Order: sequence, then structure tokens, then C-alpha cells
Amino acid sequence: MSAVEVSKIAKTLDKMVKSDGSGQDQALDLLKTLKDLSITYDVLQKTRIGKSVNALRKSSKDDEVINLAKKLIKSWKKCLPGDSLSSSSTKKPISKTVSLPAAKKVIPVKVSNLQPVVSISAASHDHHTANAVRTKCREMLSVALKWTAMPDGSADPDELAVLIEDCVFKEFKNTDAKYKNCIRSRVSNLKDPKNPGLRENVLLGRISVEKIAVMTTLEMASAEMKKLRERMIKKANNIRKVPIPQAASYGLIKCKKCKSGNCSYTQAQTRSADEPMTTFAFYGCEVQNRIRSRVSNLKDSKNPCLRENVLLGQISPEQIAVMTTLEMASADLKLLRKEISKESIKRHRLPEPVKPSSSHDLVKCKKCKGNNCSYTQAQVGMRLGCTSESMTTFAHCHDCGIRWTSDTESELILSYHIGLIL
Repeated sequence: MSAVEVSKIAKTLDKMVKSDGSGQDQALDLLKTLKDLSITYDVLQKTRIGKSVNALRKSSKDDEVINLAKKLIKSWKKCLPGDSLSSSSTKKPISKTVSLPAAKKVIPVKVSNLQPVVSISAASHDHHTANAVRTKCREMLSVALKWTAMPDGSADPDELAVLIEDCVFKEFKNTDAKYKNCIRSRVSNLKDPKNPGLRENVLLGRISVEKIAVMTTLEMASAEMKKLRERMIKKANNIRKVPIPQAASYGLIKCKKCKSGNCSYTQAQTRSADEPMTTFAFYGCEVQNRIRSRVSNLKDSKNPCLRENVLLGQISPEQIAVMTTLEMASADLKLLRKEISKESIKRHRLPEPVKPSSSHDLVKCKKCKGNNCSYTQAQVGMRLGCTSESMTTFAHCHDCGIRWTSDTESELILSYHIGLIL
């Protein structure tokens, strides 16, 4: 068929695409006409019919038109000269025999050039396993190792692909999402044109298959990418750092404890941009108090262990600078503190509730007026330890479940009667 007729069909299809996909019935007839024709590579190149059919496929909503357009594009791709060379490995020996038979020196050169570009289908016998996912992953790794020229002294990429995949499979024990992501990460980094050193190191044995199988993305990155990452981390750290404190004019900021005006401050944007900045104030008395605390603890005759530990290096200067008074205290003082804490906790605990005798209606419920109540008394708040103050009564009704407290005069009389009974 002449290129003129094909170009007419291409123009008609272009008009249909520009008119928002109208005339789909006519497009289907034109595609069927193109399917029955034998179109060569020259006609495809002159008329650009492939682009017109592909544009129609994207704009059309008819499933039949879309499927027929896909079939035509797939059949025309086979006419391309580059696709015919890479589609089958049987055509490679033909190009070798077409060359001059008398030139014996040319034949070994061509054979050596043909070895690196062997298709995966020819070398797939080494990649085959019982698991289809593992077989595909081995092929992907092999392609990644052979995607550019091989350096001198490199190992067999097919064998390396098999070994790398085996190590990855041993690491994850199955072919789940983590296994697939690990394989994809290795493939993308080996095919990265900006990181050719990784592929060369693997092929030349500088990086073992066991190491490449467990390397992280940061370890596989190129030197430029690592430097860029370090710069970004430093920049981020500098942004988050609090600025160096500046000395304020005397009296501008006063210490909350000693009311001194000898203070320094700094400001940083710790919240969102529309919020005001946070002020960090540093008071001179804080440093003085911290130094006094260290001096007094180091000179304490009842705590010689602290000074010995500092002198012997068991406590570093950084640790002693931030230690609290509780941490610097001696062992005896720590035990004494624990005993005092336990005693104070016991004092604040309420006594066990007591249920009075049924013959005395001493405690009545405020709600149900029943006598099935229990009570306890204790000194609370500021009255703790003061015998002149009255005790607070805590009562609980077992019938209706309410609880109440009272320290009124009537309750004092109740306390007196209860004391007589007890």
C-alpha cells in the first residue's frame, strides 16, 4: 500500500482525536483497514501512523477501538530494526556469518563482542528456580549488572546475580514485600548512571555478594550523594539549634529567684510561624547555686566517696556538672531519705474503717438515714500533727453507697462518743 493512502488515514484519525473522540464507528473501520494491510518500516517512518493510532487509543472510550489499536501498535513494533535484533538471540550468528569469511581475524572479535549482549532468554537456564518470583529477581539483577560495558577482569554477571539473590532470600526466608523491595533497591542502585562505582565494585569483587545483599540505601549511595546528605543534616541541625545567648541590658530581664538583673537570653521559633518566639533566659544565680552545691558535697566529711570517685575518674566532669543533690548524696543519707518517705506516707494513710455497734446510732447516712455505715478518723491538711485541732471523719454507707466527710461540731461530739466506745 502506498504511503499516501496511509497518510490520509493518519490525518483522518488526527481529526477524530481533535474533535473530542467523535466518529468512533469510522475509526473502527479505519483500524480494521490498517490491520489488513502490510505496512513496512519505511511507511511507518514517513506517515507517522503509529503516533496517530496511539493518540486515538488514549482519547477513545470504546473498548473495541482501544484493543484493536493496541494490537496494531504491538505488531508494528516488530518492524523496527532495533527490536528485531534484540528480540531473538538466533539472529546474532547470522550477522556473524554475513561478514567476510576470508578474514579470519574478524570472526573472534565479533564473537567476543556478541557474548556480553546475550539475551536473558538464552541464559535463563541458570536463573530458573522452582519459584517464579525468585527467577524473575535473578533476571532483573543480571540485567542490572550487564546494562553497560563490562570492566576488565569482571566476574560472570549471571553467577553474581544468582549468588546475590540467594543471599537476599536467606536473609528474609520468603518472597514477601520486604524481599521484593530489597531486590528493587539493589537493581535501581546498580543501574544508577550517577553511581557507576557500585556496579564496578560488585563485578570486580571489591564488594562481596554477602555484603551487597544486606547493604542499606545509605551505604550503596554514591560519594556525592553522601556528601549532599551530610550537608543537609548539618543545615537542619543548625536550624534547630538555639542561638548563642546574648547578654541583656541590666534590669531588662530579672531573675525570678534572686531578683538580679544580671541575666542573658536567647530567642528561637519553636512553634509555628504565626506564634511569637520563645525566650530562653539564663540567670547568673543558677550557675552560682550549682557550683555551691558541688563544692559543699565534695567537702562533705560524711560523703568521702563522691570526692574519691571524681578524683579516680569513676565520675566524669560532665556527670558531676549535671548531677542532682539526690544523686550526689551519700549511701547513708539515701537510706535515711527512704525511711522518712515511708514514714510520711504511713502518716498520710487513713486508718482502717471501723463499723460501730448496732446498739448505738452514732453514724447515720445523710441520704437513706440508715445505720449500716462504717467510718474512720484522721488529721488532714494543716492539722497533721496538731493535737489541738479536731479530726476529720470519713464515713461510708453500705446500703446506698455514698461517702462523705465532716468536721463540724456535731461531728466532734460524735468523735467523743466514738472515743468512749473504743
